[in-house]
Amino acid sequence: PEIDVPLMEQSSASLHDVMERRISGRDYGSQILSLADLSHFLYRVARTKQVQSQGGPEVQSRPYPSGGSLHELEFYVAVRQCEGLMPGLYHYQGLNHLLRHLPNSEAAAQRMHTLSATCMGQPDLPPDALIVVSSRHPRIAMKYEGISYRTSLLNAGVAIQTMYLVATDMGLQGCATGIGDSRIFEAVTGLDRFEETTITEFALSAPAKSD
Repeated sequence: PEIDVPLMEQSSASLHDVMERRISGRDYGSQILSLADLSHFLYRVARTKQVQSQGGPEVQSRPYPSGGSLHELEFYVAVRQCEGLMPGLYHYQGLNHLLRHLPNSEAAAQRMHTLSATCMGQPDLPPDALIVVSSRHPRIAMKYEGISYRTSLLNAGVAIQTMYLVATDMGLQGCATGIGDSRIFEAVTGLDRFEETTITEFALSAPAKSD
């Protein structure tokens, strides 16, 4: 099923202020990430603003830049706990701003969270949600050929910085993680690893607040 995710009005701090405050945040408390916050985060980071076809590969416009404007990166959300969403893995549909739930994905999402929490040195404190970024490698290989994987990694780095800045501006806890198992993603999605595979992850949670 596809889930229409809401947007909310929100002010933004200056870029200088956000960059100065940016940290790898993993200080979680009793608060739970809301669907509204997750929706706004995805909209600011990964929505598709425009799609064009000019006789060659389809090009897109998103909030972050990408080599050749090909935007081979796809965004998934492994939900552990989020107000308004059941646990599982969701594929973000950037053009329509929708979340598509992958069936029978709860166990896979839990395994992703276990790895993420272990990577961050707090195995008993997993994040609320994990943004799983994959690459549709053949899409970017059409243009970049021998340096396509390197280009995709560079694009992922840009996306990670964008996620850090948006999370900081929204007052959320965000932290890139350096571990993950693409085999979990492959098993739950049924996708061929040579067609699409995960390349990075970003833990996202509500901030810790005193009760």
